[in-house]
Amino acid sequence: MVTKIIEITEYQCEPTNYILEDFITAQTIDGAGNPLTPDEGQMLDVEIDRLRNLVVGESMDLGEPEAGLTAKRVE
Repeated sequence: MVTKIIEITEYQCEPTNYILEDFITAQTIDGAGNPLTPDEGQMLDVEIDRLRNLVVGESMDLGEPEAGLTAKRVE
């Protein structure tokens, strides 16, 4: 299994690299292992699918446009 690395950039912040599956887990499950709800900011399935299908060098916006979040596949 290939480990996919993504770079998350937030408006006016330094980019941070994450292992893709760890990032997805953090966006869908809380610290106690319970699924997050949409009201708690759970990442949508369509966003998860898009993230998993990014090719190296490709990027996408995440969440609401006002958030200014961008994910880029770096490995």
